[in-house]
Amino acid sequence: MKFEEKLRTNFHCAKCCGKSAVTRMVPLSGGLPNLLALASDKYVLLTCALCGYTEIYSTAAHAVDEETAAEAKPAVQTP
Repeated sequence: MKFEEKLRTNFHCAKCCGKSAVTRMVPLSGGLPNLLALASDKYVLLTCALCGYTEIYSTAAHAVDEETAAEAKPAVQTP
């Protein structure tokens, strides 16, 4: 499942409690003065379909999270 699909599936609007959202991937490089100075210049905008409330997610943060999960060792080791 893609990152955007996971966000849409688990969406719950913090403003109006809506459960329907649309996503859009956008590059935010060059135009913003270090406001979003993260490792990636690609972000996912998650917008509530009812009220328009928008959250911004970094694709770089998601990639790091997936790598960490793939490298994680089980807490209990079986002999």
